[in-house]
Amino acid sequence: MKDLLKFSFGLVFMWAGCTNSDDLSPDLEIDEHLILLEQVINGPLFQPAGKLKSELYFYGPQTLQYRRDLYYDVNKREKLSFTIKDSDTVRIVLTEYLEDDRIDQKRVFDRSSAGLFFAFFFKWEYSEENKIHEVLHGKDDVFIPYERFTYNDSGQITSYRRGTESNHNRHEYLYSSDLPNQIEREVYYESGSDFPLRFYDYKYNEQGLLAEKLLNMGLANAGSPEFVYIYNDKNQKIEEVVNDVRFGISPVERRVFEYY
Repeated sequence: MKDLLKFSFGLVFMWAGCTNSDDLSPDLEIDEHLILLEQVINGPLFQPAGKLKSELYFYGPQTLQYRRDLYYDVNKREKLSFTIKDSDTVRIVLTEYLEDDRIDQKRVFDRSSAGLFFAFFFKWEYSEENKIHEVLHGKDDVFIPYERFTYNDSGQITSYRRGTESNHNRHEYLYSSDLPNQIEREVYYESGSDFPLRFYDYKYNEQGLLAEKLLNMGLANAGSPEFVYIYNDKNQKIEEVVNDVRFGISPVERRVFEYY
């Protein structure tokens, strides 16, 4: 599989290098980002046993929309991911790390009719106490907030925000007093509102793994399972189902996970 991967992307880089540069916009010209990507693809990549191999996303929930394949470095850290749609690679993400194994940045490469090109960065910034992880999105020294993760003293996530300060969705996580390592409730807010839009109660299986997120609009403790998680006998998550719970329970999205 890896030889085929190298061969396929070798052809991509050969094709891009042989294309008349006058026909390409500056963003599509071969640059240091593509050179680095080629070096990583041609370098050592690993497929560690037990690590996530592929994520398949279905909508409907039977129609395959895309597949994402993952490869790792020598330290079993995710290094490359390939998003494949209709048998074509449409996105490659290269992850780079700090010396302490925290994520430094992700380089995102997309594909147009002219070939593969560097699209943008995701960059991570950390507070001194490591309680806030800020993710920025952009390129050419122009970056905007994309995500923010907040953690408590025990390293447990307490909130997640997607978007900017003025335009975002926010999730807050409340932990069980009986089982302090387990999230008991997730509270969802939208920008400009201090009143929660939705609550989710977390339900766990016998192994202590998250089994369902129950939508709770405050009318009852036991709501409808909007999110369902399925595991194999190795406690690996193999399926995630999103249900439409407005009129009964009807699955609309599904993710399937495969492992090395």
